[in-house]
Amino acid sequence: MIRPFRAVAVLMLGAGLVLTGCQVNSHTCRNGECHVTTTGTNNANPLEINDWEIRVTALSADSATFSVDRSRRVEIPVGQSARVGRTTITVTSIEGETIKFDIE
Repeated sequence: MIRPFRAVAVLMLGAGLVLTGCQVNSHTCRNGECHVTTTGTNNANPLEINDWEIRVTALSADSATFSVDRSRRVEIPVGQSARVGRTTITVTSIEGETIKFDIE
């Protein structure tokens, strides 16, 4: 009886991630710096990583636009860093809808 419940819970979690429009595939943090891989934009549902509320508001082939803790939006080209709110974000790569960035 427990297994059907687990299957339903997993399906509901997966559906929830699809509906948010953005899903954190992975993130690791160490010594105040986090490496994040995510897909899509997330205007309505920010990423919650450490104490930061991160929004990826726009995504193109060569740049992404971020807001942290409701700061002003900052566009960052791949390979570059910028101050966004109380953090510094470095965009390391963009492949299709997948973006990798570091935040500290």
